Amino acid sequence: MAPKVTPRRKVAKKTSEPPPVQQSGAEPIIVDEDPPSQMGQIDSQFLSCTTTLLEEEAELYFWDVQNEDFRNDGIVIARFARQTNADFTYWLTASNDKGMILAHKINSDMNQRFSQRMLSLTWNHLGNNFSQSSWLFRFHSEEDYTKAAQRFTQCLWETLHRVPWGKIKVWSE
Repeated sequence: MAPKVTPRRKVAKKTSEPPPVQQSGAEPIIVDEDPPSQMGQIDSQFLSCTTTLLEEEAELYFWDVQNEDFRNDGIVIARFARQTNADFTYWLTASNDKGMILAHKINSDMNQRFSQRMLSLTWNHLGNNFSQSSWLFRFHSEEDYTKAAQRFTQCLWETLHRVPWGKIKVWSE
């Protein structure tokens, strides 16, 4: 069953990004554990420590456990970002005109699912006290969906194998 869709509205993409700032140490930023009310305070610090790899407009949905249905949380800018002060640490973020809504570290616990028919990426997030939530990005076009699926796959692969994507060895028999 297709998710309920509300009319699309455009979200302005930011035209300039702050330059990446190198910080000492390789500890990942813990943005995905902060309550949504504090996300705005973290935006600038977080963005200064990341490099955007892909940015696409998408509809954001949150799985509402009580209603057993995805709740449309509006149009957002979906970003895949690399943390500049830690090797092989990648983030999936969503922001709107008011600021960052979520930032989830890409890892194997996300249990991601891609739907080419729905042009969507669904994932789980484990938060504080092992709380679990499910999220969905629905992309506007097949091209946007394909770029997002490829970027997510690359980020997850590098996170799991701790090797750059470009150094994958081709197996031959």
